[in-house]
Amino acid sequence: MALLNHAEIAEIETGFRVVFHEAYDQAEDPSVKLAMDVASNGSSEDYVLFKDVPVMKEWIDERQYESMKAEKFNIVNKSYENSFKVDRDHLEDDKLGYYVHQAAQMGKEAKLHPGKLCRQALLEGFSATSSFGLCYDGEALFSNSHENSFDNLIGNVPLTATSFFGAWVDFASQTDSSGENREKMPTDIFVGPALYKVAREIIMSSLSESANNAATDNQLQGLVNINLMPNFIGTYVNYWALADLSTAKPLIKQNRRGLNFETDMTDMFKRKEYKWGADYRGAVGYGMFQNIMGANVGA
Repeated sequence: MALLNHAEIAEIETGFRVVFHEAYDQAEDPSVKLAMDVASNGSSEDYVLFKDVPVMKEWIDERQYESMKAEKFNIVNKSYENSFKVDRDHLEDDKLGYYVHQAAQMGKEAKLHPGKLCRQALLEGFSATSSFGLCYDGEALFSNSHENSFDNLIGNVPLTATSFFGAWVDFASQTDSSGENREKMPTDIFVGPALYKVAREIIMSSLSESANNAATDNQLQGLVNINLMPNFIGTYVNYWALADLSTAKPLIKQNRRGLNFETDMTDMFKRKEYKWGADYRGAVGYGMFQNIMGANVGA
């Protein structure tokens, strides 16, 4: 390839942009199902969370007004970027294919990044020093000190059919400040690679073994959806969590500004480098801890 002219550079830039956005559009990360999407209009967002919604009751005489107890909390937006540079000599020597692949990987990474934040927030939810902050009541996402004595930290309990159903029952039995059942039911389980087979055996097998090793119908089959958490490895290899994702979510995914893909030619003359970068603004924080329970096995 001869010395690149402006038209050829513009064509390359357009090609990178197309490849980037195609990869972005095709990528999917189911981890974002953990979070409620919220549009943001400033550097941070304030939230007011009502603890308990009054239950319906028979209307006798006048309406019975109840005070709504609420908590306020704030989530601060952050900027995220992913960038790469291209040596002009490489482009002139027909090395474009390598960078096209890199642009595609960048697009995929940009799409998956919010999901990665959700997974990391879930993992750090077991710690009171989480980089994502604390819940509105000042406790970690998973804690046995939440209000209304809702203990959503299962503790050092390995995942078995018995422990799974025990946690499922506890989850579905939680009550509000007036003693009313919250009517929450787990819809999903989250496990790492090492527990994926165990989770499938518990929830997807049509048969299970009884005490005398006889095969019986598996009453837990299809009770929840199984979700793989790639970061539940190493120290966290045996961690697992149950969540109700049918209504309010345990996490909040705040969107301040959507994805931006730009070209920077300022160093082309000095360093013979062409630069491209993607960025967006947003944040992930903790929402309704009542919608999730977790086990920090081995902690």
